[in-house]
Amino acid sequence: MTDDDRDRIVRWFARKLNEAMYRVGASYDEIAKRSEKIKRPVGDFRFEPLRRATIQDHLGSGRRKKLPRREWVFSLIVTLRTLAASRERDPDEVVGTLAEWQARYDEARARYLASGARVDETPPPNRRDADADADQWSDSLALHGADDGVGTGRGQGLPIHDLQQAWRIWLLELATRRYGGRWWPDRYTDVVPDSFAPYLSLEPAARVIRGYEPQFVHGLLQTPEYAEAVIRLEHNGAPAEQIERRLELRMLRQKILRRPNPPKLWVILDEATLYRPYGSRRVLRDQIQHLLMMTEMRDVTIQVMPFDWNEGGYIAAAGPVAILRFAETDVHDVVYREHVSGGDYPSDQAVSDTYVVAWDRLSVRAHQPHETQRMLFRRLREI
Repeated sequence: MTDDDRDRIVRWFARKLNEAMYRVGASYDEIAKRSEKIKRPVGDFRFEPLRRATIQDHLGSGRRKKLPRREWVFSLIVTLRTLAASRERDPDEVVGTLAEWQARYDEARARYLASGARVDETPPPNRRDADADADQWSDSLALHGADDGVGTGRGQGLPIHDLQQAWRIWLLELATRRYGGRWWPDRYTDVVPDSFAPYLSLEPAARVIRGYEPQFVHGLLQTPEYAEAVIRLEHNGAPAEQIERRLELRMLRQKILRRPNPPKLWVILDEATLYRPYGSRRVLRDQIQHLLMMTEMRDVTIQVMPFDWNEGGYIAAAGPVAILRFAETDVHDVVYREHVSGGDYPSDQAVSDTYVVAWDRLSVRAHQPHETQRMLFRRLREI
């Protein structure tokens, strides 16, 4: 991630703060004066008075290259909420709740950390000026303390595996905070890889699930027999009891398609998936019949990418890709890239956006749903 990418994260968060300030209709001077009157402590963080120059520096000048400290952000939000209430306006609606701002800050902080940015450990100067205090940058860019197994970036950028671990932890926290977190019974925990747990936790909460599958039929569209054959191939030599639990979990995932208000599932299958007879030809035939049945569902869209299209770009070469989109506008799309050793999640929003654009391009080039149905019928007659 470049310096421009990191600056974009800082500017995004500053823009969110500015939007809240404009909705309240408060000036820098008014915010600074009101913060002096707020009794402390406030909640479980250290509230600090706000200075006009510091507010302007964070929100108005565009010079800031790092995220503000958590205490400073929450002091600003508490002050804005107090001003909104004094104007007889609902603080939750005008400014947002502290929990919502916690989520926004955690997202910005996780993306900043995952960029490999160094954490500023410059000790604060020994003076009591609140402006000087506000200029310091907290070590809390790390997602957790030293005992949680995530590097704190002391003096250097984090290794790639630590960045991915930090981002996975943040996604799990998002799933728990917003959507209830892990939904599967304990008996399946040991068959859920760490890399897949964030996706599995967030999948039921998504409003739209998009996928590209170059080798297998999408897991939410597999028949039990086809799924068992694929699981046996992926986990060759695993005990029969473990294979059975993996299969049960995959079938449990599919229940979201038949619940009230299901997510929109939109899958692009490479044409090769219609020719690989995992299990047997009968299993493949039953799977294609199932796909035809699923195309009749209102909230399911299936497209097939033909063999003869060679402009798919890197998304087609990169392997399976899943994109989760949520109803909440403040939650970004989550991109999950699957590979032989597990999977990962781009923490850089620009990279995630590139996958979304590439997927959109594939959906234009692939056979449209009515053409896909004809292809499935034709393939069914060939088996």
